[in-house]
Amino acid sequence: MIYILIGVAILVVGAFAMLKFLKNVQPINSSEIADDLAELKQKVVQFKNGLENWSEEISSNELDQILDAGQTRTGNGVFLSTTGQPIFAYAFRKYIGPAKNSLMYVLTSNHEYVFRTTTKGTEITVDGQKQGIIRENGVMSDIRNRDIASVKRFGATAENKIFVNGKEVAKIALPDAVAGIKALQIPIELNQEENQIVQTFAVYELVANIGDLR
Repeated sequence: MIYILIGVAILVVGAFAMLKFLKNVQPINSSEIADDLAELKQKVVQFKNGLENWSEEISSNELDQILDAGQTRTGNGVFLSTTGQPIFAYAFRKYIGPAKNSLMYVLTSNHEYVFRTTTKGTEITVDGQKQGIIRENGVMSDIRNRDIASVKRFGATAENKIFVNGKEVAKIALPDAVAGIKALQIPIELNQEENQIVQTFAVYELVANIGDLR
């Protein structure tokens, strides 16, 4: 009898481990993606009414990130302003497999972003509406496939630059950069379109770096 119980326990543990593995394998349909997105949203729901309006630059020093140690291919956390106020919350899932495949959800005070990365690039959805794609080379195209912006990446220890219509409009410093550098710096005044593009690039680049999602 004792051997039977041990065998059952081993099967149960094995089945649980397999379920955790399968949870991170590449999804096969949109229904699975929708389920995973709902799970990511739940991870940051506590921030829904507590985020500040995005009117300040983002701090790289005051970063609160939580990586799930038991399942390292998921993570969630919050980025803060230079005055320590929560600006945006994020959650992501990186799927197991040979090709790039991940799902990212970002919540700000007035927008919801979904970034779906595959071998084709990263599809951008804002407030339920598809906005375009970020390609592997850092070029952002709109839904009409027109190139509208780009990010030039100089590495995790340097400032990466955002360009809109060929004009440099902002700088992103990843958390590995020199201490004291802001995570996002906007040296010029932006119009509404430029501001939306900068925010989209900023949340994607900062979270993608944490999760190694690009």
